[in-house]
Amino acid sequence: MKRAYLCKLMGILALMLIATTAKATDILVDGTDKAALEAAITASQPGDVIIISESISLDSKLTINKAGLYFKGVGDDIAIQPASGYTERLVELVPGNGNRLTFENLTFTGANNLGNAAGGEKDGGFGRIANGTIEFIGCKLTNNYTAEHGAAFDIYGGSTTFTTCEISGNRAGKNGGSLRVRGNGTQLILQDGTVVTGNQSGERGAAIYAQDESVTTVTNCEILANTSPTSDGGAFASVNSAQVTVSNSKVNGNSTIGDTKNGGAFWMAGTSIVTIDNSEIKNNSVLGRGGAFYAEGGKQLTVTNSKITGNKSTKTNGGATGGAFDFPSSIVVNISNNSEISGNETPDRGGAFSVRGTAKVSISDSKIFGNSSTGNGGAFFLEATPVLKIDNCEIANNETLSQGGAFSVDGNNTIGDTLYIRNSTITGNKTIGTSNKQGGAFYLKGISSTYVYNSEISNNKTPDRGGAFSTEGTAKLNVYDSKILNNTAYSKGGAFEVEGTSTVNIYGSLIKGNSIRTAVKDEDGNFILNADSKIQIYGQDGTTLLVADNTGAGNGAVFATTGTPTLYVEGTSIIENESYGEHGGIMQSDDKPTAVSFINTTIANNKKWRSGDSMFFLNGPGGTFNFINTTVAGNRSGSATFGPDAGASTAIAIREPGTKVNIINSILAGNSTKEGKAGDLKIRDKVRDDAKGVADVLTIQNSIVGYIIGLDPADANEAKRPSAIPGIASSNYNAYIQNNSADYAWQTTDVSGINWEEGLQYTAFGAGYYPVAEDALAVGLGDPALLAAALNLDVDAPLTDQLGTIREGETITSGAIEYVTPILSVPADFTIENLRWTPVNPAPGDGVTFFATIKNNSIDASPADSKLEVEFQVNGATVRIADEYAKSIPADEEVEISSTAHGTGALWVVGKNPTYTVRALVNAQQTIEETDYENNASEEALLTVNGKADVKITHVSWDLAEGVLKGNLKAGNAIVFSAVIDNQSGVVNTPTDSLTDVIFFVNDEPVSWNNDHTQAILVDDAPFVYRG
Repeated sequence: MKRAYLCKLMGILALMLIATTAKATDILVDGTDKAALEAAITASQPGDVIIISESISLDSKLTINKAGLYFKGVGDDIAIQPASGYTERLVELVPGNGNRLTFENLTFTGANNLGNAAGGEKDGGFGRIANGTIEFIGCKLTNNYTAEHGAAFDIYGGSTTFTTCEISGNRAGKNGGSLRVRGNGTQLILQDGTVVTGNQSGERGAAIYAQDESVTTVTNCEILANTSPTSDGGAFASVNSAQVTVSNSKVNGNSTIGDTKNGGAFWMAGTSIVTIDNSEIKNNSVLGRGGAFYAEGGKQLTVTNSKITGNKSTKTNGGATGGAFDFPSSIVVNISNNSEISGNETPDRGGAFSVRGTAKVSISDSKIFGNSSTGNGGAFFLEATPVLKIDNCEIANNETLSQGGAFSVDGNNTIGDTLYIRNSTITGNKTIGTSNKQGGAFYLKGISSTYVYNSEISNNKTPDRGGAFSTEGTAKLNVYDSKILNNTAYSKGGAFEVEGTSTVNIYGSLIKGNSIRTAVKDEDGNFILNADSKIQIYGQDGTTLLVADNTGAGNGAVFATTGTPTLYVEGTSIIENESYGEHGGIMQSDDKPTAVSFINTTIANNKKWRSGDSMFFLNGPGGTFNFINTTVAGNRSGSATFGPDAGASTAIAIREPGTKVNIINSILAGNSTKEGKAGDLKIRDKVRDDAKGVADVLTIQNSIVGYIIGLDPADANEAKRPSAIPGIASSNYNAYIQNNSADYAWQTTDVSGINWEEGLQYTAFGAGYYPVAEDALAVGLGDPALLAAALNLDVDAPLTDQLGTIREGETITSGAIEYVTPILSVPADFTIENLRWTPVNPAPGDGVTFFATIKNNSIDASPADSKLEVEFQVNGATVRIADEYAKSIPADEEVEISSTAHGTGALWVVGKNPTYTVRALVNAQQTIEETDYENNASEEALLTVNGKADVKITHVSWDLAEGVLKGNLKAGNAIVFSAVIDNQSGVVNTPTDSLTDVIFFVNDEPVSWNNDHTQAILVDDAPFVYRG
């Protein structure tokens, strides 16, 4: 940390102390009226203590413009109050810039400012503070009223501090129930046990109203039970460019109760900035939106290491979004560092958060749990075009009576909103309504885009559809390297319901243990696809994605389709799923799906317990189904009957003409009934009786096919013979099984030897079983050598059918079809990790080179055939573009790009300004696809050799310890030194990471040292006071 030492000349300080000691006097106020107090002030000198031992009543305004006075109440409840019938402002504090006034142990009460005087000055019920450094210690500001703003004080200059004070029961007709702070650079500080409670405002900010470029700091305080009966901001309202910081404090039980009024604790507008650190925001309420926070505008809200809990919006007929937060504007929000958002609720949408408009919200390293809503989104509701980013968070046990137990995302009709979730757990969320309550964790609709990375979605529930995800409209969902575990739907779609024209892409993820609890005929499936929806599932880099241990009470334990959806599955294992329905142990397909494809995939050890047909029941009158480089083996049906038509059990059943099934480079063998009767592929009578027959529905190439049911090589109609199947001559297939006869159906002699739990499956020979999934079939599916190894054949062995007939001249490898699978690449995600330049502090006329360190946060490398562009800006104008970097950036790695080495422009030349704002923007033209374009910029301040701070000591004073009067100064008394520090640069603030030290000397000897100020000293701030 940088350190700046400020030392007053020792001799000068010693002289000042001697002079001050000689003048210090305690002056006792003799009387209880304004005249007595004014007489004491007139008789005082800077540094004197004015002792007030009796309450004083003011019958006209008192102006204090003398500097350096200390007003001290001696005794209990010493009040300054209005005389009977006085209805104007009581005091005006104007000691002058940098000059101090201190008030201790006094009660400021009873003001009733109706503005009767000429000019109607109704601001500041008790008083106004225009300048100087004003401090209230152990004071009370209570039961004051103003017809307009700031019932206790209207503060519009200087720096005002309340230490261990009580500010209560004040009431403003307009803004600022107790205090209004305004004016550029005006400072308000509440600290060390100050309590602000029971205040009211007719308009905004029941406790504090901050406006202009004022700075309000609240530390170790309690802001309790303030209310705005008819307007916004139950505790704070910040507008214009005001800054409000709350740290180590409680903001609890505040409320707004006006219809359509918002912000139970905080209301933000303009470009105001609010920062919350290590604080509790609890049990605040609002009739309108945002139980704790509402941002009609605002530039930035930051929350760190804080608890936002038990807040609620209460209006029951709409317009009550956001139990804790409602962001309808373009505000930037950052919540981080172990914050907790819990127990918030709304009868509308968004139990914790309503993120709307163009807001940009980032939440990291935090917990969001136990929030609830009656409308959509137990924790989050998004609409319009916002961006929400969540990283390393736990989102748990939120619930809604409507849709989306954790998230409801509703994009608008043109652009849509965006949700990013990384490294997080979304668990135990639920919808609890009775109908149309889909999406146990996520309900995604409209033009929205959702990205989930390296996260776990588990144990979410819905009584309707989509235990984990429900998508509709044109929503897009992308899931990468994540786990979808043990989610439950009581209707259909135990894991996913995909409706409309929405699209779901799943990459390198584990989908396991999801279930359906109530059978709905033909509509079950842990993935339910309807209308023109689309799901794509991909393995990652040779590893497998497991769709495992999912259960369905109805048809299709894994997939169920209606309408014309598209399903694409690649590099995946679909194993050990269970269906309790009648048809489709793995998939039930109705209507006419556009295309269903399984590429490089293992489909094994799946079970259907009830009687019925098939692992894949292709029931619709159309659609294309591709099994390429895929193994379908060891699946078992609960059917007790057997045959080509009703009751037959197989791996794949083709029921209707118009369907098209392609089996290429694949194994389809070892599938059976619960009694061990083999059945791998069935051609139903509706297909056989069709004019075109089997040739129109089925193609088999270079594959191993077990028992085909329903075809007779002796049939008089050649279209019904196995030889009618295109490509069958180059494949290894078995003899047909005639009708319901079991004469040729293979049975194991000892079914008890089959251990399903360990992934052991039947062979196609009836001689035992073999392990697959991870060992034999997980890598290189469809490879000819693997096909041979799976059935204990040599690669060059002749093909035989399962009755032992040798096909001369044909081998496993002959006629192999080369199939190149498409490569899915995850888009890049560029961020700027560091922005620098040389020289570091250039002089006017110097040439500057800019450098930006770019990181690719994606799980894949960026494209190698695209140039990555970095735009460098100075004071908002583009000065250089580096567009010559044409290399791929590997996943999670960094490169440094230079404005000169990777660009064609010359050095940027420094002008006469002492400071400049440098901004770098990567991929500015979005020529490279990214998952997140919102994090592509970084900004830093460039200081020239002329851009330095100028920090000076403008005033030195001292105070005695508690209980010692200056007039009684004796040897051994403790003295506290103070120095007023001002940054007079006019241009440059001190660095944010600097430590400013002040050493105090007496007679050349250091006696005190202050080294605890670690904040920047701003150019426009009022002078800062250091105590030694």
